[in-house]
Amino acid sequence: MLASSIWLFLRWLGWVVRRARSVVARAAPIPCLLCRKTANVTTDLTFTSPARLDAPDSGPGPVSGAMLRWAAAVSTRTDLAELVPIHERSWIALPTAHDWDAWLIGWPAGSQTGWHDHQGSAGVLYVARGTLTEFSLPGGITSTDVRTRWIDATRGRAFGPNHIHHVVNEYDEPAYSIHIYAPRLRGMTRYAWQGDVLVSTGSEPAGRW
Repeated sequence: MLASSIWLFLRWLGWVVRRARSVVARAAPIPCLLCRKTANVTTDLTFTSPARLDAPDSGPGPVSGAMLRWAAAVSTRTDLAELVPIHERSWIALPTAHDWDAWLIGWPAGSQTGWHDHQGSAGVLYVARGTLTEFSLPGGITSTDVRTRWIDATRGRAFGPNHIHHVVNEYDEPAYSIHIYAPRLRGMTRYAWQGDVLVSTGSEPAGRW
């Protein structure tokens, strides 16, 4: 009897956890008022000898591998909090010697991106501090297709040009991440859930962030 009760409790607890993840995965985008771009950064962010990436999540190709190594080098800086103070989700553009778009993003607890793509640009996401949760749709458009990935500090992942995802800081501690895209971003397509299906809701051209 006790064993049966424990088994039923564990099943109920698993359902609660899965339900909570589903709610977060289907959250609406944060309004742009909570997304501030920080300007006038004069710190030298050019690296000639990128640090080695310690633990990639997968085997990236030559370009994404170089991006991950470059992001790992940026993550070793001790002044990330000065570059992007975390009062709200904020970011700065990072200069690179390549034809990439690169961004340093600061994430306060609970901040999120909303579902979006990168309109044909491939890229990498590298976490410098904290932990981020990425919900993605690898080849599907329904809620049952959502894949969840937790990316800890000093870890990164590469993604292709058709990648759709939603990134969240679910934890109490702030996080910092480096995002790099090639070719340079033309814009982003936004998505929202209609029932259990993810649909496009509009496009944001580059320069509006």
